[in-house]
Amino acid sequence: MTKLFQPQFYHKFGLGALAACGLAFTGCSDATSSNDVLAAKADVHEEQRELEAQKLESAGEVAEAQAEFEPNRQVVNKPVVNGEEAADAREEVAEEKSDLVDEQYDEAADVQDEAEDVTEAKDELQATQLKYQATQARDKYLAEREAIRVKAQAQLDAMQAEYDAAQENQRADLSARIDAYEAVLEKFDEAVDAVESQPVLDWQLKRPAVEAAEKLLTQTSVNQ
Repeated sequence: MTKLFQPQFYHKFGLGALAACGLAFTGCSDATSSNDVLAAKADVHEEQRELEAQKLESAGEVAEAQAEFEPNRQVVNKPVVNGEEAADAREEVAEEKSDLVDEQYDEAADVQDEAEDVTEAKDELQATQLKYQATQARDKYLAEREAIRVKAQAQLDAMQAEYDAAQENQRADLSARIDAYEAVLEKFDEAVDAVESQPVLDWQLKRPAVEAAEKLLTQTSVNQ
């Protein structure tokens, strides 16, 4: 007796499972959910908060360095009696000025680092949003293919029932029809599985093969 083909896709994603997981195809490649988008948005907000905090901290550090520099600069500008004292004061001011410049540079670099983190977080958010949109489109497409698969399975079951009820001299033709339909159905399942395993941003590259198999499945169904 002909054995009915048991498709991998059908067993992994029955209609009940699709409803339970909200059309989240857990076996699909790098699928992205709304939670991933929310997490990426939260990362952007956190990086922006850290940037603003760094700006305030850096402004305070530079102001402190400036405050240390100003009194010494004023001392140098005052008349002095001792030339050695003036030289010492000028040297100290030069050191304080160097420290101020270094502080300004370091704090600007810290702010720049935080700004770059914000940019990276925004880029990641944009990429996540694109993947989420692609995931939704791909999952909708797979759900539609699942409906077609369920209908095809019903026809295959009906053919098997017809085979079981047939007289022995009628079974050879029915068996050949079942085998032909199973072969087409297997190609359809393989094409759908290829969509499932394709990186989500590129899933539509596998769509033509699915639609070709789907067309053949329809033609075979009509001829049965």
